[in-house]
Amino acid sequence: MKSNTILLLLLSVSIMITMTISLVIPQLEAAKQKEIDYAMSKCTDSSLMITQSYPSEKFYTELFELQKKGLKIDQINYAPIYMNINNNKNMLYLFSGYEYIKKDTAVISKNLADDFNIKVGDKIKLDSVNLNEKVTVSAIENLPVDITDTAQITGYIKTNNIIPTYNSDMNIYLLDCRNPIQMKDSLKKIEPGYSYKTYDERYRDLFQHLDIQIAALNLIGIVGYLLAIAVCLTGLMMIVVKSKTDIVNMILIGIDRKTIIKSFKKEINITILIPLILSILFSIPITNLILKSERLVYKIGEQELILLVLFSLFSLMVFMLYRNLSLSSIKSLDCIEVQKKNSIFNKKTKKKIKLGVVFIPFIMIAYTMLLLSGTSIMLCLMMLVFIILLTITLYFLFFILAKLPIRKFNRIALYVMNNIYSNKIFYIMSILNLTLLLLFSMIGFHLSAILQESADLNLKTKLPYNLMMKSDTLDHVVQVLKKSKDVKSFTIMNYDDVVNTDERIKDKKIRLNEIKRNEYYAKFQVIDGENLFEGDKNGVLIARDYADAYKYSIGDKIYVNSAGKEEVYKIKGIYESGGINSNWMLKESENHFTKSIILVNSKNKSVLNKLKDTFVADADSIGHYIQYQMEYFLNSFKLICLIFALGSLVFNINLMYLLKDLDKKDDSIIRIVGLGKDLLVFKEIIKVVFIAIISIIISLMIFVGILMAFRMMFSIKILLNIKDLLVSNLMIISLFVIVTMLTNKRISRNDLLNMKDI
Repeated sequence: MKSNTILLLLLSVSIMITMTISLVIPQLEAAKQKEIDYAMSKCTDSSLMITQSYPSEKFYTELFELQKKGLKIDQINYAPIYMNINNNKNMLYLFSGYEYIKKDTAVISKNLADDFNIKVGDKIKLDSVNLNEKVTVSAIENLPVDITDTAQITGYIKTNNIIPTYNSDMNIYLLDCRNPIQMKDSLKKIEPGYSYKTYDERYRDLFQHLDIQIAALNLIGIVGYLLAIAVCLTGLMMIVVKSKTDIVNMILIGIDRKTIIKSFKKEINITILIPLILSILFSIPITNLILKSERLVYKIGEQELILLVLFSLFSLMVFMLYRNLSLSSIKSLDCIEVQKKNSIFNKKTKKKIKLGVVFIPFIMIAYTMLLLSGTSIMLCLMMLVFIILLTITLYFLFFILAKLPIRKFNRIALYVMNNIYSNKIFYIMSILNLTLLLLFSMIGFHLSAILQESADLNLKTKLPYNLMMKSDTLDHVVQVLKKSKDVKSFTIMNYDDVVNTDERIKDKKIRLNEIKRNEYYAKFQVIDGENLFEGDKNGVLIARDYADAYKYSIGDKIYVNSAGKEEVYKIKGIYESGGINSNWMLKESENHFTKSIILVNSKNKSVLNKLKDTFVADADSIGHYIQYQMEYFLNSFKLICLIFALGSLVFNINLMYLLKDLDKKDDSIIRIVGLGKDLLVFKEIIKVVFIAIISIIISLMIFVGILMAFRMMFSIKILLNIKDLLVSNLMIISLFVIVTMLTNKRISRNDLLNMKDI
């Protein structure tokens, strides 16, 4: 029918937008699963990977014996190195010994490529002590396969034949054995402090990373699908509402209701099928666009086509269910009530709407079963529980507001509160819609920046340094630091790597640092016990994170192995490490060690330009890595969030049409009795403000809860700028208010033309 053209168009657009979101997610999941398979296929097919963090003669002897028996063992050496980009030296890790990489070429990590805009085919310069090499980038590695955690933070380069000149005992051993689990258990008995991972475990680690990311995308996909159902239900009901006069006229001239319903079905089938087909077509290029931003190439295959068909058929069944549910209201349509210009939402119709709402949890459970992801299913169930609890809370809130004494003294408040309470299910849907939109926008566009700023602040307040330096020309570095006006303080530490012999300890490597009193200016915060130069000269300070992890306390003894010699140190204090280098032990110098490291507290990094042959690690790289990981994690989330915003606004328009129909008779009476149009405008403003305020409060509370979870996860103090969040939220709210008021204005204009019928 012509009068339904705009509504049908809105419904079609809504279905197309929300279904596009739902169809993009499984494609992303399939594409990223292929990414893992490709990454693992390109790496070595070794069945066991061992990461060495300290030397062990027993372990070396066992490996030598295994090689003599014919076992293939590949050794990957890794150490810090510089990469020269734009006249700047950037510290990263060089891994050498990968046979599948051609000589004089390199595979680099994705974060390096993104940070410095490096492309395949570019030449990069590697710089270290007695090393000056140029290599051609042959590939960019999206997933960190067979790489240490530290290297993921700084960035890394994989090569075949370039050996780092930095003296390092760190190696990765790749063993090609028939029974990796048995081999792992055997070698662990010899050296339990190393990291051992079978091929399946390495694959599982990558998949776990993917599963969490996909689960987060599925979160917005699930909400998008909920929105699609809500749009379908409200949109179809609105079509019936707008057509009620025509329906009554057809009934009065003798046309059977079943015939009318059949006619509507044909019109609605087209409205559903066309956008569903378009959503399938649009989902493919959108998936390509998202994956291209992550440097992934996407080609739709048989698996993806099956997923698209499966999800599309399921969605079609759901839409047909709600089509039949909505059109069944025609059977209970009261012609006399329609002639009186009353709302068609009688008790029977409202029961059917409530029945449609009851179906939603069961539909969503079935939807998540199609995702074939345990994490996603759990997340969906949590989301459903959250929505149910939030709905119950809002019901109680409306009940309390309806009982407030203020409504007895103000006729506008009386009318508005009664109106909201009587139509609470629709207002709850509107609040849920806006709350989720605000929440997703804060997660997508603010979370990574907040976490980076919080991590940076955490390090600045807890660490006495922001730069770590190592050089063979120590005297030169010290002179440069002393002359620099930008350097606030620095501390020189002589160190040796020892092994904690406690069987409880997983990461057995400990760096034992000796510090001289006259070289200790960048000082650690001691939070418990004695300071470095107090008490027992042979006593040590350990990091709070290390103490918490292994239940150490003041007075406990730590037994270590240093070059085959057993030594015992008593803990006399606990210092704050900020989560960095938590395996460091500090003690007063006895001039036992020759290797040195310098901790520098500098205002900026200009001092680096005056240094030569010096390795420098930047503590700010931790915050940068957190942001990079979050940005990579949220990249797809942001794009889908924008699509979700469009669907959310269209859903809001549909709701406004429904609410206007419910208020139509009351609003017309207010105009007739002369209470004025201003009263109605003011009423709409109060409603919009009410929805906006409740949505902002709830979304901020949930977002703060998410931040608190990250605080516990990273053990950092969260730096939250409420002002920035409110500004972005108010921008979304402003758009919501504009769309709402324009919709109301259009509906009110059309209603005024029919005033004579009242």
